[in-house]
Amino acid sequence: MPEGTIKWYDDNKGYGLIAPDKGDKDVIFRKNAVGGFTETPAAGQRVTYDSIDPRRGTEAVEVRPA
Repeated sequence: MPEGTIKWYDDNKGYGLIAPDKGDKDVIFRKNAVGGFTETPAAGQRVTYDSIDPRRGTEAVEVRPA
């Protein structure tokens, strides 16, 4: 399962970006992909995630704290 760090997350917009440990492109994640957090995800927080590759680029699913 890939790991990375949250670059930013906006709860009002319902999405954010993860900087993966391996790879050069940031990965978008949506509010409905977030689970296991006791608080709103924050910049700098370590996470694990699965990913899918829709038409617009890689998207993180099943985002959980690392």
